[in-house]
Amino acid sequence: MNPGAAKHQLEKLREWRKPYARNLSLGEAIEKVASAARQADRGLSKVLEAWKASVPMELSGCCRPVALRAGTLEIACDSSAATYEVNRWLQGEGVAALAREGVPVLRVRLVGGSLGPKATASKRATDRRRPPSRS
Repeated sequence: MNPGAAKHQLEKLREWRKPYARNLSLGEAIEKVASAARQADRGLSKVLEAWKASVPMELSGCCRPVALRAGTLEIACDSSAATYEVNRWLQGEGVAALAREGVPVLRVRLVGGSLGPKATASKRATDRRRPPSRS
């Protein structure tokens, strides 16, 4: 092998074996998370607007949409009674009303649980009213 080709091959080998300079900054990771959040928020904001426009007032206070993924609308309710009422509304006219507002709903998932500080505070008040246990 001639000395020029050997030198070129040695340089290529050094280039290949050079340690990879990793980007250790968090900027790129934060930007990916922020982008995903913005994208999710765009879809949910449209759902929230349609929800406010089509849901009866008595249901809008106790239930709210929390996610729309692949056509499945996830709705959080603060009680089982509210879950029942929302389910009845959705089976009747709800899905059609949301579709008229431009929200494509294929399935609905109702989730019981807290809707925020109001529901948490009422649970705490219920816990305080519990009679003491007698031993």
